[in-house]
Amino acid sequence: MARLACLLLAFSPAVLSAAIVAHHAVEVPVWDDLERATLLQKWADGSLDWRYVYSPHIEHRMGVPRLITLLSASLGDGSLLTEQVVIFGIVVATALLVHVLLRQTFPGRSATVYGLSFLANVLLFSPLQWETFLFSIQTTFVMPPFALCLILAVLGSRLGHAAKFALCFVAALLASNSFSHGLALWGLVFAAVVLQRGFGPTRVRVVFLAAWLAVTTAVLVPHFTVDGYANTSDFSYVEKGERAPGLALSSLPARVPRALDFFGAILGSPFARNTVLDPRAVAPYTALGLLALFGLGVAHALWRRRDARLWDRQLPWLAMGGYAVVTCAAVAIGRSAVNKWSYGLVPHYLTVSTYLLLASVVLFGLLVEDVGTRARRPRLRAALPRAAALGAGALLAFQALQWGIGVVGMREWRSARLQSRTAMLYINHFEPEYVRRLGETLEAPYKLVNRLDQTGYLEPALLPDTRLCHFAIDETPLDENDASLQMARFSQSTLAVRGYARLPEDGRRADGVLLTGLDETGQRIVVASLEMSGVPFVAIPEADHRLNAVVLPGLETFAPFRGRVPAQRLALLDTREIQAWAVDSQRMRVRPLPQHVAIIDTAAGPRAELRFGPGEMRSRDGLPQPGCGPGQARRHSWTWTGERAPDLAAQPAEPVPSPARRTHG
Repeated sequence: MARLACLLLAFSPAVLSAAIVAHHAVEVPVWDDLERATLLQKWADGSLDWRYVYSPHIEHRMGVPRLITLLSASLGDGSLLTEQVVIFGIVVATALLVHVLLRQTFPGRSATVYGLSFLANVLLFSPLQWETFLFSIQTTFVMPPFALCLILAVLGSRLGHAAKFALCFVAALLASNSFSHGLALWGLVFAAVVLQRGFGPTRVRVVFLAAWLAVTTAVLVPHFTVDGYANTSDFSYVEKGERAPGLALSSLPARVPRALDFFGAILGSPFARNTVLDPRAVAPYTALGLLALFGLGVAHALWRRRDARLWDRQLPWLAMGGYAVVTCAAVAIGRSAVNKWSYGLVPHYLTVSTYLLLASVVLFGLLVEDVGTRARRPRLRAALPRAAALGAGALLAFQALQWGIGVVGMREWRSARLQSRTAMLYINHFEPEYVRRLGETLEAPYKLVNRLDQTGYLEPALLPDTRLCHFAIDETPLDENDASLQMARFSQSTLAVRGYARLPEDGRRADGVLLTGLDETGQRIVVASLEMSGVPFVAIPEADHRLNAVVLPGLETFAPFRGRVPAQRLALLDTREIQAWAVDSQRMRVRPLPQHVAIIDTAAGPRAELRFGPGEMRSRDGLPQPGCGPGQARRHSWTWTGERAPDLAAQPAEPVPSPARRTHG
């Protein structure tokens, strides 16, 4: 019973993290999540084959994550939230394997094992990794570390050599077909078997290594040759048929300085974030500190290499830290060809660099134990564990700050994704302003979002027209402390507005603001979908906002909006009033802002005037507006008669069938 209580306490960070992640999770496909559109379309129309599943996405083969997506679609509704649950489950499995490794490393020392397990879980489940937990494509990123820990636990177990070979093979296969940094595991297994003192007789070791070289060759030759290892993805910064720029090693000498900076940013990221200093300035120094700590562990292992038992206890953590260093170096070499070095601070890279910190902590613990055991002075033997405990306590105290910053990051990620949803709902009618919330450019998201919608895997579905009645309408105006129109004026027949809006129930900025008026039938129609900008009250690094498109802190810049309504849109209205509505895209609900815009015709042209009270209450002929009517459902029909945004009209439209929507459980 006591052991179970200790285990639950050690994994309490995972429980807390699960609650935080569940609160912030939202189903909105953006960026690489949109890659699933082609996969699901091929699966739906029967054209999917194994070659596509195995095909490269830039420089990665992502067959395993694609199979997870297909399994989710075939057994459930293909929800992105399902894959976020899978991501968290993989990290839980990884944490359990780390606990197994700690038990192998410190046999008979339960307090040390549970204490280090608690510390490991604080690191592995930190909300600072919000992109890992909330970005569904990250099944690609969490699989290789899981496979790494599985391999290390298996090699340190009492399983037979055949079982070890089979499990290591499966783990390496899963990793290398999830993301390119999983390729390092083929070499890691070979090196670990060579170096492990207690692996077995020489004959067994030779047979194992020979067989491992054979399967490694069988796996890696097609990996680098099928399809010419050229990109086949629809969502990529590389054109189809081209290879990733990072693979062109001939250009590496010219970008070595940036690659080194990139490498330092990734490695230093676990300690770089705080509320005072710029992480771009801190990361290089924290990277050096982590490398020094790991180097101390390596030096101690080499110095004591004749102690076979101690060596085999150190070896898994040497392998884990070495894997993290090699992977971060490979990422820096590849990504420095296309990104500035500060990109190395993006949160999902913590999924790799955290393992260097974890390995360094355990190696330092082994060093303290070994030196303390061999020390002749009683005071030194007593002081070393206390110093190690103080160091662990300081690390945990710092992680409390990291968790707080991570929760702020999660909150902003969720807010940005819900804003992406509003822009996405109207993507066939209005061009999004903050394109980076959806992708690098608009072309691929526009095509793939419509493709997901056509196959029934976009929830909620795209809006077929601009009627407001697709939302649940709450007629209660927001308080002026939460939302306000601050400016409305005409410029060259275009109405420009500015203001701010937040949702008081959730304390977040609105997910967009819709400007509406009445058409000739009395229907409320949307004439502009305005997007929000702003950042949280607690500033977090620029790299953490790369997909959020945010600006400056403060209430009026926490949730601001601005935009224009062209004259041709105003011509669609049969009203001289414009009402602004704050969008809650999670609940598909809108609430009006306290002011509306009255359009006054003058000899010099139209003039806009802000007025309090409900707008849209009368049309030009003075008749009251009828609302949506009881027979008009919030969900739309599948006949689209809306007008495309001018900048999108030139893009080729794919045929839009009437899809059968997926069923949610």
